Amino acid sequence: MIRTIPRPARLLLRSAHFALVCGARLAWPPRGLRPSGMLALAAGVMLLAACGNSAHYPVNGPLGQHDAKEGYRLHRVADDPTNPHDVLVVLSFSGGGMRAAALAYGTLEALRDTSVPIGGTRRRLLDEVDVINAVSGGSIVAAYYATYHDAIFRDFVDSFLRRDVERDLQLRLATNATRLASAHFGRTDLLAEYLDERLFHGETFDDLAHGAFRPYVVINASDLSTGARFPFTQAQFDLLCSDLGHVPVARAVAASAALPPSFTAITLHNYAGSCNALPPPGLAKAAGEPADTHGEYARVRETRSYRDVARRPYIHLVDGGLIDNLGVRASIDFAVENGGFPELIEALGYRDLTHAVFISVNAQRAPDLSIDQSAEVPSFRRVMRAFELPINAQSLHVSEELHASFDRWREEIARRRASAGSDRVDHEPHFYFIDVSLQAIPDEQERDYFKQIPTTLTLDAASVDRLRAVARKLLLSSPDFKQFMTDLGG
Repeated sequence: MIRTIPRPARLLLRSAHFALVCGARLAWPPRGLRPSGMLALAAGVMLLAACGNSAHYPVNGPLGQHDAKEGYRLHRVADDPTNPHDVLVVLSFSGGGMRAAALAYGTLEALRDTSVPIGGTRRRLLDEVDVINAVSGGSIVAAYYATYHDAIFRDFVDSFLRRDVERDLQLRLATNATRLASAHFGRTDLLAEYLDERLFHGETFDDLAHGAFRPYVVINASDLSTGARFPFTQAQFDLLCSDLGHVPVARAVAASAALPPSFTAITLHNYAGSCNALPPPGLAKAAGEPADTHGEYARVRETRSYRDVARRPYIHLVDGGLIDNLGVRASIDFAVENGGFPELIEALGYRDLTHAVFISVNAQRAPDLSIDQSAEVPSFRRVMRAFELPINAQSLHVSEELHASFDRWREEIARRRASAGSDRVDHEPHFYFIDVSLQAIPDEQERDYFKQIPTTLTLDAASVDRLRAVARKLLLSSPDFKQFMTDLGG
């Protein structure tokens, strides 16, 4: 039908559409404008430019007076009056689009349905999860659970997992072309708006800080300039002298999932030096003496980098999976930031720790060797998929580093208890690393099925349900999980 309208009129209608999209209050038709093609085109261009220049991402505010007891911080785990503080449970949710989200969701379902004897009574294992570290697709599930808890089991499957999210985003991109013309508004800002409207409904980190004590959820992004892990915690925002409290949860999730080139970076303003905030105690101590490990040195260097506000007035964040696609690095960094693992568990309130359980939900896929069966130049899509391999390899290295830390941490706790004259000197805590990984599927045919599920934001219902089911199967059949249950007497 549009073809029956003369071209100058069509251009005028497009200009009117630009004005409506921008919310501009303009008289229509514009006073003195003749219906000529040139003037109509000029009007459209000017409106497009005006609308694009007016779009701006929401700006994170300054912190003001620093208070180490306020905001979304790790000490919430210690403050929980219902926490027996003997069995520490840490989850890590990997990236991998909707595939990762469905696998993480299935793991939550399995933990909900598993009861264990903790604190003298039987409890759902899900209720004993203390920390969830998440990246990219896994961060959507982690943040939703932190926000709504058991409501996730009523509505998340239909509202997100089975929804054609990619189609929703494509439509949003098409209808927001004018806003995307701005240098201060990108595709990830649209993603944040979509996640906020669809899932989080305006919830901020202040809401999390005044909500349930556990789990403490850490949404991880990557610093585009330095390659550092950037967690959305108030301790991290202290380095910028910025207030995390008013930041929408959806914006953190969008930053964690902003994989280039499909998505742009999320931008934060840096106010370093305008408050009295100090770096975490472990980093402050390490800054004044030689670092014992590469991890300590890296974290100290990152801390110093944010203080240089003259060179870094803005911080740009992209997908957290580019640094660690498993989300397990945060557990190592927490120990570094607090000055050691004994100091970390004390900060968490686990002075009498008996068991430490780390569950890694890993939706990474195996290499696609079929690319080597053709002499043709690989397509762009297959080349982009191949870029997952070095990321996966780095993530595996971090996972092995966490596992290798258990002996050292156990010995450090034993020494600490001995020096304090504790009556638990001979009782070292048990450590468990439980791998809920698609690569751990024993049946080759079933494993190949999951290997072919793409990294997208849309999956068919059958794939979603199979991922949920296999997550439960992998968790319950894990030798380390079985050992943990036996040791607890579950």
